[in-house]
Amino acid sequence: MSVHDPQPPGPGTDAFRAALATFLTGVTIVTTKDEAGRQWGLTANSFTSVSLDPPLILFCVASRAGSYDAFSRCTGFAVNILSYDQLDLAHRFSRYGPYDKFEGVEVRASVNGAPVLPGSSAWLGCSVHQRIVAGDHLVVIGRVLDVETNGHRPLGYSRGNFLSLAPERPSAPRQALRCRVQWMIDTEDGDILLARRAEGQWALPTSPEAEVRLDDEWLVAAARRVAGADVLDTPVLFAVYDDSADGVVTLAYRCRVSGPVVKTSARLEFVESQRALDETRESDLVYSMVERFVSERDEDAFGIYSGTVEQGRVMRVGTL
Repeated sequence: MSVHDPQPPGPGTDAFRAALATFLTGVTIVTTKDEAGRQWGLTANSFTSVSLDPPLILFCVASRAGSYDAFSRCTGFAVNILSYDQLDLAHRFSRYGPYDKFEGVEVRASVNGAPVLPGSSAWLGCSVHQRIVAGDHLVVIGRVLDVETNGHRPLGYSRGNFLSLAPERPSAPRQALRCRVQWMIDTEDGDILLARRAEGQWALPTSPEAEVRLDDEWLVAAARRVAGADVLDTPVLFAVYDDSADGVVTLAYRCRVSGPVVKTSARLEFVESQRALDETRESDLVYSMVERFVSERDEDAFGIYSGTVEQGRVMRVGTL
């Protein structure tokens, strides 16, 4: 192609972002201090190594980030590679707004004075080696001056979700863990799929325990069978909880059908949201799941419940 030829059209922003989201990364918080001594930091998954000799790394900061000016002028910075226990910090430092991200956060100084977050899987103190403006981001290349690592379980990020990354261990016998899969499936109109029990109460649809595999191919096929629809979103984890009554771990997945639905069972029915809430009030477990689903769907801010039937917590899923 001649240098005078026009550039071919690129992918749309949404398609480009979706493709990048499939790349599994770690999560870092990059920190620095400005000339006035004010601390700055941002959550970044754009961190990567560049060179071993000399030891170089890089990260990218968006031009719209509140810390852009600080990183465009600083002489040094620190990269904190987050552990899973620092999930709250990942959320805190990813938000925009005029507030002190470091308020109440324990820090110590790296070799160049940049704030270091104790409890990180590792941190690197760096001097600025080079800066490059690339599109709507500033690429900052740093020369590593000091490092520290520990054995904390690292935090990962993919497809809009934070993940726990632990070293692989020998597989346990299949019978050591029993699990069932429940479904929180809705339509574009907001109706929720429920299953009527023999005694007349409503429950969430459940796949037979013996069939459970949990790989993406099985999840999509199982959701299609339950919903009676060929077109639906990729299932996403909604809740995982332990039921001490039968020793089975339940994983609930959410997804949405976007095509025609064929009724697969007399027990299964797509029910309007308010009716679903009214019909499930007699079951604390089912009602709490439906209520959370409706609330988080309205806010477009889904989380993942983790715990037992009796108690647990919802981990909010953020975006970087």
